[in-house]
Amino acid sequence: MCQLLGLRDVRMRVVSRTDTQIRAEVVVPPGETVDALQGRRAELASAYDVAPGAVRVIPDPSRARRATLVITTQDVMGQLIPWPGLNPDEVGTSIADAPLTLGVYEDGELFRDEVNNRHTLVVGMSGAGKSVYGKIKMVSIAARSDTFVLCADLSKASQTIGPIRRAIGWAATTRGEIAAMLAALERAVTARANYLGERGLPGWTRDCGLTFLHVQLEEAADLVGVDELVKLLRTARSTGIHFEVSLQRATWSNLDTDTRAQLGDGVCFGVRDEADARFALPDYVLDAGATPHHWRKSRPGAAYAAVESAPPERHALAVKMYGPPSVEAADENSLLTAAAESLPDQDIKLDPVTRAAFGEAYADYLRRTRAETQPDDAVDEHQNQEHTVTTSHVDHDGAPAVIYQTPDPDPDIPTPSLDDPIELPPGGDFALGPQPVSVESPEQARARLDAQLQIWADQGHRTFRAPELRRALADEQGVVRSRTWVIAQLQRLVAEGRV
Repeated sequence: MCQLLGLRDVRMRVVSRTDTQIRAEVVVPPGETVDALQGRRAELASAYDVAPGAVRVIPDPSRARRATLVITTQDVMGQLIPWPGLNPDEVGTSIADAPLTLGVYEDGELFRDEVNNRHTLVVGMSGAGKSVYGKIKMVSIAARSDTFVLCADLSKASQTIGPIRRAIGWAATTRGEIAAMLAALERAVTARANYLGERGLPGWTRDCGLTFLHVQLEEAADLVGVDELVKLLRTARSTGIHFEVSLQRATWSNLDTDTRAQLGDGVCFGVRDEADARFALPDYVLDAGATPHHWRKSRPGAAYAAVESAPPERHALAVKMYGPPSVEAADENSLLTAAAESLPDQDIKLDPVTRAAFGEAYADYLRRTRAETQPDDAVDEHQNQEHTVTTSHVDHDGAPAVIYQTPDPDPDIPTPSLDDPIELPPGGDFALGPQPVSVESPEQARARLDAQLQIWADQGHRTFRAPELRRALADEQGVVRSRTWVIAQLQRLVAEGRV
């Protein structure tokens, strides 16, 4: 094969051959490097009659003349690998006892990841399998004995959080809730760092007395300012707090280099173009032949994982992340929901230091969520007591009408009458206030409008009316603007040829 391609004096030895993959050791002549092989991957793919992205040349990190040639002869990334569920041997153990098993490499080895003392950037366009991966990871972490999961999601809260809510210790789905959560995390970082320092510990360890925190930030660029995020990422890692920042697109405009530098691990699902892939993955992974931009969303669950827990030579091997039981949309959460429901109350695992730092924001969240899930028979018995009053009025059947009344919860407050006069404000007239708008700058509002249109485009939603866009901006982007503003922006986009 080397002679066929004109690669003189290059030695190649096949070390393994399976139904799906060929692996070979390659040695180039002294004075040359494997860069020449990397530049001829397309020709190698043609010679072996495989897909253009099916050839990887992975340099040996210890010797410049050597590399591993990986040729994928069968596209296993297009196959669904259902999540096997929680491993009984890992449920109830420490997060430090065993890594998380999240998928299978293309060569058949399990993909395992660790989350302690690092942060992770996850990138993938809508439909590429990123959300299912995130839910499986959160449930797997929540199943450990010394963990607590927090999740912030503005755009798809009901899809991401709803099915696995019992696995999530603290969920935030509005801008106000997310701001309160992030402020609480800042306090927690300081309190936990002081706690570890007082005990002479350089960082979080098993049995140190602090709960390990996993923080999932969906579409993080829309949730928190860059400076605030960099500060959190820089200081949180050693205190046992792992941030997973998830984005549909990671670009220099929505995630700067300082933030990216704090996200040591990168997981890249199918993306729109090579620029997105290069932001999420190190150059050596793409130079070796990784092409997640060829998948886009045609291979849900397929990814490349440049994570610290795996040797660098495996970073250029594709991973098929675990997925749902079947390709039917109705089955996506069936196993995940059952696994989450099997877990104990996550609040009992939270350590006192972190609980105190979370303060009233977390206490308020607990009150709200427990009130929502309180069973009907837990309602105060007095609320169910009824008094019947028979009046002189006649019902439609000719019998005296019966009115059911419950006790007045505030008897000291006088009940108004329809005959009571209405006092006018100073000036004598009522006036409607100005229509409320959110506080974003014009540039931020336009950027979020662009982001919403991009989400719709990724989802195949290409026809819409102005009122629908206005509602989506408010519900999913937190941008409240008038109908006139929305129409003006659409006219601008039409003039620019973008709509």
